[in-house]
Amino acid sequence: MSDIKNRDELLKDLQLIKEAVKRNSSIFKYIPIAQSIKNVALFTGIAIILCSFLLLWINDFYGSYSEIPAVIKIVLYIVMGLSFAGLACYKIRSILQYLRRYKKDVNLEMLLNEVYTKTFYMSITPLVLTLAVFCVYLPTAGLSHLIIPVVSIIIALMLTTMMVTMNLKEFLLCGEWLFLSGSFSLFISGIASPYVLLILTFGVGMLILYFSILWSISKEKRDKVG
Repeated sequence: MSDIKNRDELLKDLQLIKEAVKRNSSIFKYIPIAQSIKNVALFTGIAIILCSFLLLWINDFYGSYSEIPAVIKIVLYIVMGLSFAGLACYKIRSILQYLRRYKKDVNLEMLLNEVYTKTFYMSITPLVLTLAVFCVYLPTAGLSHLIIPVVSIIIALMLTTMMVTMNLKEFLLCGEWLFLSGSFSLFISGIASPYVLLILTFGVGMLILYFSILWSISKEKRDKVG
């Protein structure tokens, strides 16, 4: 009887230790958060590809971007802006719903506090500043065609940083693709359409992220069965 009692007490102690570790560490350390953005990655990739093809077709139809009527441009950018804003809201909602499977009391404020930590700011701020500088410098220097390749490379570095700080291993292949495709785009940006570069970098990159998450989910299921 004493052995059973000691075992029960040991199990309780282990459970308390486990709960204490969870409370005092980031939720990203023990919750596979990337699984919650699987559909978001798919929809974002499809949206980027479709919008790029649409803009490419309209650009070819009118001969050049400057010849496209202002009304059409305004309507297009409003629709695209609303679409990507909707995807952003859907992403937040999906993440919160997924986290609540593990922690019922998770809310938006808690999620933001988990994401925007001191470590996150220290690691991501230099990259954000670099991105901002290039986005201002390249157009003023007459190098607008390099914006997409440079942004792709910097976003790749951001994803690599997030992979480490937020335990998002599924970002690895997407980050590598953005870096490689962005580097390749540097050499063809002078002759290739920016819409083609968008498809090559971010469109395909988001689809790679989707399949990476799918593979991670299936691997996790196989490990549990095994």
